[in-house]
Amino acid sequence: MLKITQEHYAKLKSLFVQVEPLSKYTIQHLDEVYAKDDASGAIKANDIDKRLRWDLFACIKQEERVKLIDELYTYLNDDHIDSALKLIVKEIKVRKPILVKFAHEDSGWCRVYYKSGKTWYCMMDDEWYVCSRDGEPEGLVDTTRFEMFIV
Repeated sequence: MLKITQEHYAKLKSLFVQVEPLSKYTIQHLDEVYAKDDASGAIKANDIDKRLRWDLFACIKQEERVKLIDELYTYLNDDHIDSALKLIVKEIKVRKPILVKFAHEDSGWCRVYYKSGKTWYCMMDDEWYVCSRDGEPEGLVDTTRFEMFIV
């Protein structure tokens, strides 16, 4: 049972999945790199998985990280935060994060459009769809494999 509130957990997860290393590499790849560096002595850590979690946490934009830390440490300690980070890493190993930005709303079709890179998505009837360039839903997003984050 996590001691972090649901609100803070959602905020921590949203900030965590936006860090630059995770925009370039999967968490599985970073796990492999850290394990290799640990074995070669390039990284010194008692717990290499914990080191990776906290290194990624440190990559959260400073202003947002400091604000979140100020809130979290009013009722949590490092172990509590690490438990939340451990769960976040476990979840993103199962469901790859897709970061989307709001584009526009089409009230006539009851759709809200988002963009990630060159890919368009829309939310309609509480479902995520991949869309064509002209905004037509082409298929459902497999939410067992992907988790959408509005940033």
